[in-house]
Amino acid sequence: RFLGLVALVSLILGGIGVAQTVRAWLGSRFDAIAVLKCLGVRPREIVTLYAVETALLGLAGSLAGVAIATVILAIAPRFLAGLLPAVPIDAWQPEAALRGLALGTGVASLFSVAPLSALRLVPPLRVLRRDAEPLASGPFARAVVVLALLSGVFGAAYVQSGSVRIAAGFAAGMIAAAGVLAGAAKLLTRAVASLARERVRVTLRHGLSALARPGAGTLPAVTALGLGVLVVVAIALVDRGLTSRLRADLPKNAPNVFLVDMQSSQWPRIRA
Repeated sequence: RFLGLVALVSLILGGIGVAQTVRAWLGSRFDAIAVLKCLGVRPREIVTLYAVETALLGLAGSLAGVAIATVILAIAPRFLAGLLPAVPIDAWQPEAALRGLALGTGVASLFSVAPLSALRLVPPLRVLRRDAEPLASGPFARAVVVLALLSGVFGAAYVQSGSVRIAAGFAAGMIAAAGVLAGAAKLLTRAVASLARERVRVTLRHGLSALARPGAGTLPAVTALGLGVLVVVAIALVDRGLTSRLRADLPKNAPNVFLVDMQSSQWPRIRA
């Protein structure tokens, strides 16, 4: 369960990158979307069109991930024969492949909900004025997007853990960690914006300005980096805890081989 949830955190980190990529891709399609609206295409049809394209891209990426993982699982035991026990491992596991496909495509689609919802608000006026930006979403639309993200994270955690309690705890922990990191990113942006940058070098001045400018990716970048550090620290803490527990419970003169269900008549041959 722990390894499955660690993999899910890594998948959510990829989801943050997907959201940024989809937002940039859709931003380049605003002109085409405005033309479609002028031709009479309904907003929900436009959202459905680009949602299907996003899902197909997520499916293609997930298929590539399944193929790479299968190849690595097939060749890794040969290179690690001196480190791993000689246990036969089936590289092709359809159930795991289908789960990976479902989670990969689902997370890609889930984190695309926010940028896709903004397509409804692209004004047809953009055909005549390139500076016409999409309108701001209302509170109800934002609440629906947040609810969809929370439900998706909980559902993915339940698929990985098989426990409602663990899934709820995982989702709550992810929300709390992401909230703290997002708050830290906002404080960082405000601190950078208030710095006096006249006395620093030009490169540093432009770098600080890019961090604090409107629309910068500071918040998602800091959140993703923080969650990545969280995963590494969690694995290190569990490794240290397991190692110390094993060292404490294991006697110094413990045997390294156990023979189970030996009969008394077999003992002379075993001793020999």
